[in-house]
Amino acid sequence: MHHRSFHIVNLGCAKNQVDAEVMASALEGTGWQWSEPESAEVILVNSCSFIEPAQVESIDTTFACIEDYPEARVVMTGCLSQRFGEQLAGEMPELAGLFGNRAPEQITTFLDRVTAGDGTGGPLLHLPAGDGPLTSARRTRLFSHPGSVYIKVAEGCDHRCTFCDIPNIRGGVRTRPAQSIVDEVLDHLDRGALEVNLVAQDLAAYDRPDAPALIRAILGASAERFWIRPLYVYPDAFPLDLVTLSREDDRLLPYFDIPMQHADPEVLRRMGRSGSAGAYLDLVDQIRRRNPAATIRTSIIVGFPGESEESVADLIDFVRAARIDWLGVFAYSPQAGTPAMRWVESGEMPDAEEVRRRREAVETAQQAVVSERLERFVGLHQTVLIEEIVRGSSMALARGPMHAPDVDGLIIVHGIDDTVGPGQMQEVIVRNVRGVDLNAHLTHR
Repeated sequence: MHHRSFHIVNLGCAKNQVDAEVMASALEGTGWQWSEPESAEVILVNSCSFIEPAQVESIDTTFACIEDYPEARVVMTGCLSQRFGEQLAGEMPELAGLFGNRAPEQITTFLDRVTAGDGTGGPLLHLPAGDGPLTSARRTRLFSHPGSVYIKVAEGCDHRCTFCDIPNIRGGVRTRPAQSIVDEVLDHLDRGALEVNLVAQDLAAYDRPDAPALIRAILGASAERFWIRPLYVYPDAFPLDLVTLSREDDRLLPYFDIPMQHADPEVLRRMGRSGSAGAYLDLVDQIRRRNPAATIRTSIIVGFPGESEESVADLIDFVRAARIDWLGVFAYSPQAGTPAMRWVESGEMPDAEEVRRRREAVETAQQAVVSERLERFVGLHQTVLIEEIVRGSSMALARGPMHAPDVDGLIIVHGIDDTVGPGQMQEVIVRNVRGVDLNAHLTHR
C-alpha cells in the first residue's frame, strides 16, 4: 500500500463520470497519487442510485472492494451516498466514509479526515446540500475514450416526473455561467479533445441564456474542427433552433437524445409528462425536416403502473412509425419516496414476467427499425473517432456522428495500419450493416 494513493471505481451515468474525474483531478492536484486498487490506500466507489439494479450494483461493488482489498479504506461516493448516506452508515460499518455528490471538489479535505481517523467510530459522512452556484473544477484525468470528453453544463432537475428520484439525489437545477463552459471546452480542445459531449439532466433547461446560445458561443470561440454532441434534451420544450444550428455548423452533430419515456398519453400523465404519440411524431418530423441527417435517440419505460396491453400496442405502433435510430427500453423500477410508489403499493404494477414480455415486444419492433435506419449510411463517407485498436488485427472500433459514447452501435474500421490510433479522427467509407454496427474501410485504402 502506498501512502496517499487512491483508486476510483466509477459507476452510473456521464454526469457521475464528470464527478469522478473532478475528484481524481482534485486529489492528484494536492499530492495524492493514482494507483491500482491492490496498492491504493483509499478506494472510492462512485455509486449510482437511479434505479434498483444500479443501487444493487453499487452496493455489491463496494462490498467486493472491501473484501478483495482489506488493507484499503473504502469510501462510497456519489448518488447512493447522497441519497441514503445516514442509512448506509448504519448498515455498512465496514466503510471508511460516505461522501455525497453535491461538491466533488471537496473530496481532498474529506479524505484527509478519513486517513487521519482510526475508523472505530463508523464511517465518516459528508453530505453537503449543494444548493449554491455550480462551479467547475479543472479535470486533468479523464475516464472517457481518447479524444472524447463530457462537459457538465448544469446539475440537478426541476422536472417532477413521478417515477424519478433525481431531484432528491442531485437537487434542483443549477446552471453554470456560459463563459466558464466555453473556457472549459477550450481547455480540453487545447489538450487534444475532438468530441465535446454536453451533459445535463435536461439541456433544454439551460438558461444562461439558453442551450442554442451556449453552443453558438462555444462554436464561435474556436475555429478548430471538433464535434459538439448535445445529450439529453427533454421533448416538452425541445429547442428546434438546435437542429437549425446543426445545419449551419456541422461541428454541432445532428444527434439528439430525447427521453420520451412512453407514447400513451395516459401513461405519460401518470409519469408527470405532457407528451403523446402524436406530439412526439410531430417533433421527430420537424427535426428531420430541418436536418435530414439527424440521428435521434430516446428511452422508453415499460411496466409503469397503469400501463395496459393497449398502451403497449400503441407504444409499438409509435416505435414503428417514428423510426427512431436508437432506443433504450427499460423496465420500470419503483423508487421509494417517489409519487409513483402509491400505485405500486396499491397493486397496479404488472408482474415481472409480464414486464419482461412487454420489454421484449418493444425491443423486437425496434430491431427492424435499427436495421432500416443504418442502411442509409451504406456507401457514404463518414468522419469517425477511433476508440480502440483490435489487438492482433487490422481493425479498429470507432464511432461516427450517429453514435454517442458507450450506448449506441459502433463502426468497425477495416484495413488500418500502425499510423492509426485511439483518439484520432479518420475518414472512412461505410460498406455494410452488421447487426447494430457498421463495417467500414479507411478511404485511402
